[in-house]
Amino acid sequence: RSLTCKGHTAMRPACFPIFSVPSPPAAGALVPLRVPPKNPSPSLTAGPSLAGRPPPPAGNNPRPPLRAVTISRETGAGAISIGQLVADHLQARQKDVRYPWAVFDRNLAREVLADFKLPQRVEQYMPEDTARATRDTIEDLLGLHPSEWTLVHYTNRTILRLANAGNVVLVGRGANLITAGLDHVLHVRLVGPEAQRIRHCEDFYHLTRAQAAEFVHKTDRARARYVKRHFKKNIADPLNYHLVINTGPVSFTE
Repeated sequence: RSLTCKGHTAMRPACFPIFSVPSPPAAGALVPLRVPPKNPSPSLTAGPSLAGRPPPPAGNNPRPPLRAVTISRETGAGAISIGQLVADHLQARQKDVRYPWAVFDRNLAREVLADFKLPQRVEQYMPEDTARATRDTIEDLLGLHPSEWTLVHYTNRTILRLANAGNVVLVGRGANLITAGLDHVLHVRLVGPEAQRIRHCEDFYHLTRAQAAEFVHKTDRARARYVKRHFKKNIADPLNYHLVINTGPVSFTE
């Protein structure tokens, strides 16, 4: 089944020199990126997870146009399964096997770490949320890890790189808003009845019903905060997407 969519500085002790920590910017502004000279900004056409792809040919044989899909989701609406099914389906329809489709969901944080040469431990400070514990805020000021604003800015740049590289499914973290100016990207929102989403989380994460319900509510609120704080948008606004799908009445494969 195919679908065509049209139109679419705080002071810190000298003993913690690990990261520079910018002051929070004005509301809605992006943090100016300070990247050391030995760590240039990532290419828009290559990256750690896309290293197997040949570079765009020069001259009269340009690389074929590649597409991308973003998926925003309610918790338990099937984004993990559907994202992979979409990638597999599009891969099967693609004649050029040099550019395989890839899904970036939980592994997106690791892609950011690789792009900006950050240590693995920084991943714990990259939730899809804005609720920061007091300890994390103090650690920001001490320079023990990049600030929240810096990590979000890095994440946005990685998402743009992947979308420009093409043949990717990008799940969450406001990817639809970050790539809104790219004509080759389709933006999808997955929703579903709450009771059914809770049952999915029970099965997928092996939780009790009470645990699954708490997980669904907590995660949905966290994702909404992330989009509201960093993009000043309502995550549930259908006008932010080309397509909104209720996964309740249909199976994920459908």
